[in-house]
Amino acid sequence: IFFRFGMSSVVGAEAPDDPLAAPCSRKSSLAGTKETPPVKSSSVSEATQEGTVQVTPDKPINRLAAVDLYRGLACTSMIIAHTQNLLLLAPQSFLDFQWYTGPPNASGKDTAVFLVTSGFPIPSFSLCMGVGMVFFTWKKDMRGWTHMQVASYFVTRGAVLCLTEQVGGLVQLIGLTKGSVYFCFGPITALGVAMGTLGVLLPAFVDREEGGLTRWGQATLVTTAVALLATCQAVAMWAQGGSVVDTGQWPSFSAPAVSARHLLLRVLFVGGHVGAGRVSDAVHFVCFPLFPVLAVAMLGAAAGAELARDADRGYARLAAVGA
Repeated sequence: IFFRFGMSSVVGAEAPDDPLAAPCSRKSSLAGTKETPPVKSSSVSEATQEGTVQVTPDKPINRLAAVDLYRGLACTSMIIAHTQNLLLLAPQSFLDFQWYTGPPNASGKDTAVFLVTSGFPIPSFSLCMGVGMVFFTWKKDMRGWTHMQVASYFVTRGAVLCLTEQVGGLVQLIGLTKGSVYFCFGPITALGVAMGTLGVLLPAFVDREEGGLTRWGQATLVTTAVALLATCQAVAMWAQGGSVVDTGQWPSFSAPAVSARHLLLRVLFVGGHVGAGRVSDAVHFVCFPLFPVLAVAMLGAAAGAELARDADRGYARLAAVGA
């Protein structure tokens, strides 16, 4: 149930209206021109406030294969990350708190990078999520959905992801022992919150005439994302104080948070130990803070807008930006 209802919405893959299939513009849809994407079966008409729009009951053929391949690479990387110690014949439980205390014998800078990036899979899922959300928003806008309907959809799906991880975490918490980790804010929760937050913003950036995102909306997403990532990196560097060991002075990430301000910083900017719970002696840990995940999702949305205009040119432009 989780992978069908939850993860498919995270990466923007399987849905009744395939969000990774390139939509046409509102004008071409209303006019019924040859720009309408190829479909597997005959179209049906759906009435909207602006006229009759041609819609398709089946999934379109022209998916973005590169995004699917990238998502597959992220899934493969996630599997390797969860089994690396077993493969290296050096078994260690990923629930051991020492697993999350950063690279051993590293400088504060290295640990800060470790905390902000949090590996390859989750940022990749976040990036794909942003791409899929743009295509979904565009297609629903063409079908006459209001901004509130689109936002409500994403908020609901994000809430389901958060609830899924929290329920699973509570079940896991019962069997945890001292020195182990309980993820009070883990990867699926971060993705769910990011989906709900970005879902509220995206409809405001849709071009009502041409479809897709406006250029200023795309620029706003990129600027905000870069600012968030830079701020998170600065906070992470400040939090370490040049040392990865407990200094008795927060905000060393491996020491418990001592105030609401410290807790908020860990939830939003940089992961870390937030204290021990009442149910068990497990370390309550923020593994994936919100802002880095949200920032990457925003970059994915900006990339999705570029691919939606022209996939071939979009790939070339994104490759140039990446280089």
